[in-house]
Amino acid sequence: MGASPTPPVRLVQDADRESPADRAAAYNTSLDEAVRRLPAGPLRAAVRRLLDEARIAPAKWEGWADRILGWEQGLGTSRMREVPREAIVLGLEELLLSNQPGQFITPQIALIFAEKARARMSEGEGPSGAGRGAHPPRTSGPTAKESQLRDAIEYARNGDEAARAWCTENAVDWEVAS
Repeated sequence: MGASPTPPVRLVQDADRESPADRAAAYNTSLDEAVRRLPAGPLRAAVRRLLDEARIAPAKWEGWADRILGWEQGLGTSRMREVPREAIVLGLEELLLSNQPGQFITPQIALIFAEKARARMSEGEGPSGAGRGAHPPRTSGPTAKESQLRDAIEYARNGDEAARAWCTENAVDWEVAS
C-alpha cells in the first residue's frame, strides 16, 4: 500500500482571517472617509447616519458629500435654490423617519426632503415645524408612502433613471400617473 495522497492545501484568504470587529472598523473608517468633505457638525452626522442606517451600499456612498455641498450652494439642478444646512439636516432626518427602504434612497430623493424642509422653514415654521426633533402628528395630507410615490413619479418624468427604475419595480406607470 502506498502513501495516501495529501489533501490539497487551502490558502486562507485575508478576509477569512478578518474578525467581525475588524470588518466593522473598516466599514466605519470607509464611512468616515465618505463624509469627510462635509463640515464637522450636524450636517456630517446626519449624512453619516443616513448612509449607515438606511443601509445604502458602500459602492453608492461616493459623491453624497459633493452633492450635498452643491445643494448648499444652489448647484445641481436648473431650478434649485440654495438649501441651508439646517434644512438639509432636517430633510435627511425626515427621510430616515419615513422608513423608506435603503435601496430607494438616492441623493435625488434626499434632495426632495431637503427642499421640502427648506420650503417649510421659509414659510416660518422653523427648523422642525414643532421644535427640534419633534414632528407634529399627521391629521391630513399625504402619508410618507404617498409622498414617496408622488416624488418618484415627478423625478421619473424629469428623466431620473433611479426614479424610473423604482417606478418600474413597483408597477407604477410614471408616464400616466397623476
